[in-house]
Amino acid sequence: YHAAEGQRLEQSPEGRKKVKKQSDIRGLDTQSYHDRALCAQAHFFIYSKSSIPVSMFDDPLFKEMLKAMIPPTCQVDKPPLLNNFGALQYTTSEFELFKSCLNKELEPMVLESKGNAFCQIIHDGVTLSNKSKYQAFGIQFTNRKFHCNHVVALGFQKVKNSTGDTVSNLGKELVKDRTNFDFKQITACAVQDSAAKSVARAWELEVETCDMHDGDKIGASAIGRLVRKDGRGGIVNSFPEGQALEVKLNAQAKHFSAVHKNRQRYQDIIGSSNEDQNLPTTMIKQDLCGTRMSSFHGLVRSTLKVKKSLDLYFLTRRNEQGSTVTDFLSTEDWKFALEVEAILNISKDLVTISQTESKLNAAYGPVLRNVTYKKFINDNMMVIDITNWGSTSRSPRKELNVNDFTESGRRCRERATLECERRFFGHNGEETMDAEGAVAKMKLSKREMATLHLDKRTCLQTSILSTKKEWTEGKNELQSFYIEFYKKRKQYDREKSRGGVNPIRANIVELPPSSNIIDMDSDDCDSDLDNSDIADEDENLAEIDEAAQAQIDALEAKQEFKRVIKKWYKWTPDWKKLFPEKKFPSRTNEAGVEICEPDPFEDLIDIDMTHLMQHIEQHNSDNAN
Repeated sequence: YHAAEGQRLEQSPEGRKKVKKQSDIRGLDTQSYHDRALCAQAHFFIYSKSSIPVSMFDDPLFKEMLKAMIPPTCQVDKPPLLNNFGALQYTTSEFELFKSCLNKELEPMVLESKGNAFCQIIHDGVTLSNKSKYQAFGIQFTNRKFHCNHVVALGFQKVKNSTGDTVSNLGKELVKDRTNFDFKQITACAVQDSAAKSVARAWELEVETCDMHDGDKIGASAIGRLVRKDGRGGIVNSFPEGQALEVKLNAQAKHFSAVHKNRQRYQDIIGSSNEDQNLPTTMIKQDLCGTRMSSFHGLVRSTLKVKKSLDLYFLTRRNEQGSTVTDFLSTEDWKFALEVEAILNISKDLVTISQTESKLNAAYGPVLRNVTYKKFINDNMMVIDITNWGSTSRSPRKELNVNDFTESGRRCRERATLECERRFFGHNGEETMDAEGAVAKMKLSKREMATLHLDKRTCLQTSILSTKKEWTEGKNELQSFYIEFYKKRKQYDREKSRGGVNPIRANIVELPPSSNIIDMDSDDCDSDLDNSDIADEDENLAEIDEAAQAQIDALEAKQEFKRVIKKWYKWTPDWKKLFPEKKFPSRTNEAGVEICEPDPFEDLIDIDMTHLMQHIEQHNSDNAN
């Protein structure tokens, strides 16, 4: 901190008088106790998990605490205490260091990409209770060395409005200021909620919506918190039963949170019960977030967990003389709550897993949506087994046929299914696709269609896309991306050194094909990729204009793509050998060969991708010609 601050202030005349010169940050190791103490206080102020007010540095008790921490060996005339001005200076310096480090992290990737953008920008807006509007921005990129994603917050900025132009211009400015690279130079794609599609269009990027937001909206629609209107203010799909249950559950939670006497009485009653009853002693989790369904799901789940304890509590209170306490939920409400939890538990997985941004799961959006939808339309759902749920945190579950649901439970499931179809399959009807006889075909962005081919966990898996036509469409999109990627790299090389690169050739080891993988080796899948023979490149590239050279690059890229993609399809990782600690499902084919058939969601989503990527790199190196 001190070194960075010194370098910053040295640029001003007054700074040269105030700050002792520091050549670089290594000087921190030899600083005095006074400097190290100020740095430590600044570090606490900036990075503490708690929100530390600047006024705390003026608090007499805080100062006394710091004075007591001065080592006896230090001769300090005046205790080093950070003030408001110093906290601001240190924070400013630390932020400048952050921007410098981010630029250094991105710089080699910019050089390596040779003109191809590689970052994903993510953003979201919020309106505070005082009506102030803010926009949060971040970028996400993959570190090839560690084979993981880096998610970096760029800013939380106040805005006058949330229009597409305002947000898009602010995003460009922040990317430029924080990274020192132009927006288009590093930004390849954007993800936002459905309400901000205009921002992606303003950036001239493909529109992709956030699975976390969409999954949350599915849960909100299921219980009636989210409804559609007819344009005249009327509600098209109201669900008063779901809203009534939400009111009752919140009122029951408030019964304990708002009145200490009730909470204490609950603990006394449960504490004096027979140990053989194995009653949970936990409390209900309040739904303190009015915008996210995970909070409401926590309320429902925690309520179901303590149902046996609540039954004993309300039974005891009803029998107390003069008590006015009554049950909040009827027998029908409890059953409906059980069904609601099962439905929200499905959408919860989509919301939670899609936020796991540190792992290499770029291809898993379609997987998660597909799994979510199949669980919604399944005739059986996994509901919590309340009878056998004791004090353990993990809830036991059992299958329950949807025909045995309450009428409200079946409507809740239908609403979740319909919202899922509207968001993920482009359905616009007021009834589910099954009821209308429509065929479900998932909406995929071009990036998603291509990415499914690039991840060996998802490549050609029939559980994700069932037809060869769908996979061929994705293959064509991947080819288009590859051609543009190839052309930009070639153009970059010509501008730098007027040279080219040699294509990599690999001898791919073939394993027996799995029954759940599409066969893409037939001629009909490659017919769209056939090209005329590549024209010989003129020896003197300088005489060929850029447009003609770009056409040659495109033909070369197509030819290279055809060769490489065939080998990629034929190569199958030996999952059991790579991950011996995992128990993958397998089958034996007609030749008596055991074939491993892991499921992309159940078996492969959590594997260590670093290990797989290193194996692929080593394979390419061993087979390169």
